[in-house]
Amino acid sequence: MNTVYRPSLTNTETWLLQHALGLLAYAATDEAFAESFAHHIQAYNWYSLKISADATATQYVTPRTLTDSIRTTNWLLQQLDDRPEVTVARGLLATWADSYKQPKNLVLGIVGLAIIGPTLGILDTPKKKKTKMQIVIDRQLLATLSPEELVEQTHNISQAVLAKELRLARGKLEDLHPDTADWCMAGSGTKLYPATKAELAAIDDVADTLHYKIMNEADQVIALGISPSTQDSLVEDALN
Repeated sequence: MNTVYRPSLTNTETWLLQHALGLLAYAATDEAFAESFAHHIQAYNWYSLKISADATATQYVTPRTLTDSIRTTNWLLQQLDDRPEVTVARGLLATWADSYKQPKNLVLGIVGLAIIGPTLGILDTPKKKKTKMQIVIDRQLLATLSPEELVEQTHNISQAVLAKELRLARGKLEDLHPDTADWCMAGSGTKLYPATKAELAAIDDVADTLHYKIMNEADQVIALGISPSTQDSLVEDALN
């Protein structure tokens, strides 16, 4: 059954769709992962969905390593299985998996387990990476803040980002993206970046849904908080 792509997406749909697109982007670079990913998706028997050609992943939510991809896959498939209303992300993955063609030189037999890690020969629990919250503050504002005010500001922004992601995760820590969950539970840090208003606006334009911004009276962005589930290079690329 094919359904036409819906142009209007909920915040939850957009959140999960971005991570689904990120995994498909990674799958295009790793044949063994792609085969295992496709077979796991097919096991759910989700309805296919035609997605518009401009539905592509941002590089900043695309996993960089196999370990990151496995962690995100196990989280995402569980989220989608628990949320039948998220039809676009489910349908996108189902369409891709149904049309996936295994490369001729790829060895069969790595699928069949419930968790994607063991099917790729990774038997241990993937190691947690150190994640951090990225905070970007306007240089002029930063110069006016005392150390105590800066600590308070970064704390408030971090908590606002986390609150936003928790709402998408239905208030459950276990439903948070693995990188965000690690940031909450493992005591990972926060990285502060000074930036011009133009740089802040540019970062805001490319950031995904998981960021929080503070505007001034002139409707200019003066501070941003970026979710730990977003690649650190998002801010670094904009500032370099």
